Order: sequence, then structure tokens, then C-alpha cells
Amino acid sequence: MSSKSQTQILRNISYICQYPDETASINSRGAFLGDNPLRYSVPLLMLQLSIISLLSYATNYCLRPLGQTSVVTQILAGIILGPSLIGHNETFTNNIFPRSSHSTLETIASFGVMFFLFQTGVKTDTGLIKQNGHKSIVIGSLVFFFPLVIAVSLALVLRYLVEMDKSLAGALPMIAGSMSLSGFPVISSNLTELKIINTELGRLAISSSMITDLLGISWTAVSLALQQSHTDPLDALLGIASTIGMLAFIVWVIRPMTMSIVKHTPLGEPVRETHISFLFVAILVVGFISESIGQHFVLGPLVLGLALPDGPPLGAELVEKLDSLVSYVLFPTYLAVSGLKTNVFTIELRSIWIVATIVIFAFLVKVAAAMLPCLYCNMPWQEAFVLGLTLNTKGIFELLLYNVWKDSNVNTSSSTNIYFIDRFIRSVTHTHTRTLAIRKETSTFCCLSIQILKEQEFALTVFAVVMLTAFISPLMRILYYPSKRFVSSKKNNIQHAKHDAELGILVCVHKQEHVHSLINILEISHPTTETPIAVVLLQLVELLGRAAPVLVAHHPDHNYMCGNTRTRNIVNAFKQYEMQNQGLTCVQAFTGIAHFATMDDDICHLAIDKRVNFVITPFHKELAINGKMSSENRSMRKMNCNILEKAPCSVGIFIDRKVLHGSVSVLKSQTLYLVAVLYMGGNDDGETLAYGARMAEHPQVNLTVIRFLQFGCDSARERKLDNDVNS
Repeated sequence: MSSKSQTQILRNISYICQYPDETASINSRGAFLGDNPLRYSVPLLMLQLSIISLLSYATNYCLRPLGQTSVVTQILAGIILGPSLIGHNETFTNNIFPRSSHSTLETIASFGVMFFLFQTGVKTDTGLIKQNGHKSIVIGSLVFFFPLVIAVSLALVLRYLVEMDKSLAGALPMIAGSMSLSGFPVISSNLTELKIINTELGRLAISSSMITDLLGISWTAVSLALQQSHTDPLDALLGIASTIGMLAFIVWVIRPMTMSIVKHTPLGEPVRETHISFLFVAILVVGFISESIGQHFVLGPLVLGLALPDGPPLGAELVEKLDSLVSYVLFPTYLAVSGLKTNVFTIELRSIWIVATIVIFAFLVKVAAAMLPCLYCNMPWQEAFVLGLTLNTKGIFELLLYNVWKDSNVNTSSSTNIYFIDRFIRSVTHTHTRTLAIRKETSTFCCLSIQILKEQEFALTVFAVVMLTAFISPLMRILYYPSKRFVSSKKNNIQHAKHDAELGILVCVHKQEHVHSLINILEISHPTTETPIAVVLLQLVELLGRAAPVLVAHHPDHNYMCGNTRTRNIVNAFKQYEMQNQGLTCVQAFTGIAHFATMDDDICHLAIDKRVNFVITPFHKELAINGKMSSENRSMRKMNCNILEKAPCSVGIFIDRKVLHGSVSVLKSQTLYLVAVLYMGGNDDGETLAYGARMAEHPQVNLTVIRFLQFGCDSARERKLDNDVNS
């Protein structure tokens, strides 16, 4: 680096002076004793966090009806508090967000993003990539490399063709390269808020973003190590070797230790507090090691989270302890701090359309890169387009990169990227005057290892993140409505099924105690050789310690969740029922791991794919020990409401009153079962009566039909239809 460049950087350094009476203590004695609490770091930090949190919630409440996600609203909260709006008032800034408090606030925010990415890594199930196979690998690779090469090439061309600030010219290739990123945590959170994470498109988007994330993290880590090569190649080699060593230590030392912890934890019991404390200390240690070897401090915690087993008991325990404080206080603070640094008054009009050109072009290239393999696989073009929109969602990873470039003044990745692009330009061009000029510009840029991301460029990148995500989320709500598949599909039910046809029943099991009662219902449904029953078993497992939902089919040799005794017992009970009814009943077992509020997508998809006639879902309340109904599970209640609205077949809600004193198996008992049908008229009651009539054919079932008549309120035609049904 030249002495002139060093002098220029030194001129940009701001020196902050503290008040003499504030250096001795960080706590205020109180306003009544003459102290101003706003001049002490602890009370000031508390006030800042309170204001940021409250404004984030308020912004989210106002913009949620417009289809905006929490990422957009939290960044906007910071922009509102920053110099672009309220922070433009010097009195407010000097008292609430003075420059002397920035380092403290950013340190707290950095801890928030470090623990958030660790938590995200813990919740990530890398096995999701296998579900979509080569499809997700192809999409993820194209979505990363196409925008990286094409958008950066356009940025280099614009640097020559268009007159712009030197700072923007240096940052433009970096901005273009960052458009190739697709953060898995951002996409997962966005799909969850849009309630489409359980869909086929949602799972494909998640697995593809994992590939893109892996490529992006690897590329950035190598670039951070290679930046030292401009001074000493040995330092770069040591940086890469130390990074590999840290990753190897996490994967081959810490991960086996955590797997041993899970193995020795008794079923149903939480992990010991000493183990949890050890892992929290490990987060800080690997974060320190990451900074010491020249990487960003989030790399070590993120990889550590990925190395740990997701789900219960360890993953769920870690997420539960971190989630409330990190996800709702500290992490939003980091997003808001990025907004606080954004000053709209530093942006020039010419710079806006230059950056907008790069962002829009990269956006279109990314959409095309995602759509091409999808259309090749015969995916509907509208779903392929929505997938392209999803993979364009921006958030925390981009903001992390922009903050690194702004705070450290180091071009962390673009110099390496542009080096290869420059070599490509040199290999395919030789004579054209403009191309030679571009080559000259590119070579000059590649020789500079340090580029400054100034106020204008940082503001432009933050606004690019906000505008892209703010545009994409509502558009996805409009274009993708997965329930259309359920509405447009042909309704299957018991009443109109052929008498000699197979009856399909989807049984949803949440509690192991309900298994015997559900098997009894299947048995008194009277399967015969002429009218067998095809049972689709779906075990409902609430999503804990995972970021993405999972739907797994259990085959005879399937080893998924083999250590989960509850799952094994439920599946084995239904398999034994199948063996005792060979030729009359067949059972297909699945496990759905998702939030109950979105579990209806898995249930309805299975109902369509397996062409079932009837869905049995558990009631949202449980019987207490005194025989009364306990408090309700609101998420399960929402799930049942969604199933009733969307299901392509009949739905029955199962209430088990035999839990308190046991349930006798029909297969081993000669007890007469009394079944009552309350008939008031209409299609739903007609379906109930048809199911009851099927049960009445069982030798151990006595059916009683109670018909309610309300004189003077129904027509003769409706009365005749009801009579025909009852007959």
C-alpha cells in the first residue's frame, strides 16, 4: 500500500473523547444526585436496546399486513432512528445515539448475530440436500456462479462506460458479487413467515440455498485468507491452513463429543447443564480463534452449529435457551444497527441508477438461473419463477459482508473474484480498444487489495437489501398459493366411494397413548377382502431445534430416527395391526416434523398423493387427570382449522376419552361397540352416516342413528333427500 493511501485512510479515522467524570464508572448514580444517565454506557445501552426493540415491533406490526417480513421491518427501524430520518436531528443523535456509544452497541449486536448464526447452524439439517438430490445441487450452483460471473462482468464494463465516483467504482464489483449470495437462514425465515416452508417448493428452495450458502461461505473464507497474499504468500498459506485446522477440530473433535453426549442422555430427559455451558463457552472460543486467524468471527460459531446434531435432545435444548433473547432482542439489534449506519443524504442520484442497474440485472440473472433447471424438470413456470424470487431474498449474510467492508475497509472477496474474471477477459479479447481499456481497469483494481466502502456505497447496499426483499415477499404471496392444489383437486369421500373399492384413511398420531384407540377405529371400519383399507400413518412431531420441516417415509429397512423409541413404538403397533389383518389392511408410515400451524400442508399433500377418503386428526385439547379438558394447543387448533378448510377429502377430529382407564383392543375382545350417528341433514352428516353404515357391517358394532327434525324450516325436496340418505 502506498503512503498516500495510508494517509487517506488515517484521515478518515474519527477520535471519540469521553467525559472525564464518566471514565471511572459505567453506571450512573441517578438523576436525583446530579448525574445524567445518558452519559453512562450501561443506562444508555439499555435505553438504546429498548428503543430499537420497541420500534422494530411497531414497524413490524404496521408493515406485516402489507406482506413484509421481519428482516425488512427491523432494518427499516434502524433507518428511521439513523441519520436518514430521526437521527438527522443532532439533539436526538447526540443524546440517544452518540458516537461514543457506537462501539458498545455494535459489540452487543455482534454477539447477537454470532449466537443467531450458531443457533441457525444447530437448526440446520444438512440431510435435506439429499431429498432433492442433484436437482438442488444444480440449482444452488447455477444460482451462485451465474450472477457472480455475469453481474461482476457488467460492473466492470459500467466502470469504463459510465462516469462515477472513484469510491463507487471500487465498490461496484463487490456489490455485484454479493448479489450471488442466498443465505439459508434468511430464506428459511422468510418461507416460515409466508407459511410455505412445508411445501415442495419450500423444501427445494431450502436445499438449494444450502448449496449456495456452502459455496458462498467457502468462497468468502478463502478470499479472506488470500487477501494476505498481497504482502506475504506464506501468510496466506498459513491463513488457509489454520482455517482448515479449525474446521477439522470442530468436525472431528467437538462433534464426536456432542454425539457422545446425546448417546448417553436418557430418553425423555434434558441434556445436563454442564454440557450446555461447555458448548456456550465453545462458541466464544471458536469465535476468538476465527478472528485470530484472519476470518470473520461468525465463521467458527456457524460451523460449530452445523456440526452439532439438530433436534432433541441437544439441538432443541440449545435453541430453547438461546431463542428468546437472541432472536427477539440481540439479532434485531444488529439489523437495526445496519440501518443506523445508513445515511440517505450521502447518496447521489447518478449512483442510484448505476447500483439499481447492477442489482436488477443480477436479480434477473439469478431468477433465470433458478428457472432453467426447474423448467427442464417439467416444473410449472409459475412455481419456477417463485423459486427464483425466493433465492433472491436478502438479509443477514449480505449485511454482514457490507459491514465488514465498511468497518475494516478491506475488499474481502471481490479482488479474488475479479482476478478470475480478468483472466477470462484477457483470454477471449485481444484487439478491441474498449476491451483493452476494461482489461487495464480490471488489472488496476485487482492489484489493489484494499478498497473503501464509504457512506454512500454502504447506504446503497442496505437499501438494495431492503428494496429487494420488500418487493419479493408480497409478490410471492400473490403468485404462489399452494392451497390451490387442494381446492382444484377432486374431492374424495366415503359416501360417493365405490362399494367394492379400497378405502383410504390418513391417521394422524400425536400422542403414543392414542395408538390403541385409533387402531380400534380402523378395525371397526370393517376391512374386508372386497373393501380393504389402505392406512397412511403420519406421526406428528412438533418442530424443535430445527429450522426446516421434514417429511420422512418409513420403509421396512428405514433407519431414520432409529433411536427414537416413541416413533418406533408407534410404527411397530400399526405394523402389527397390518400383520394381523393380512390381505385386509396395508399401512404406509410417515413422520412429519414441522410447526403445527403449518403441518396442514404435509397432511393435505399426503391426502392428495395417496388418494385417501378420510383424514383422522387429533383434537387440540387433552383430558386432564380429573377427566376435564385441559388447556388447548392453539397451534394444533389452527392446524385442524386449516385441514378442515383445505383437505381434499372428509375430515374427522379424534377425541380419545379412553386415556384415563385404558382402551381394550377390538382384535382381542368380544365387547360390543356402540356407535351413534347424530344426523341433522346436509352433506357432512351424510358422510358421517355413510361411515357409520360401514361400521355397522362389523359383527361387534351396534349402530344407532339419531335424526333431528326441525319442522317448518326445510323444504319437501330437502326432506326427501335426507330420507333417501337415511334409507
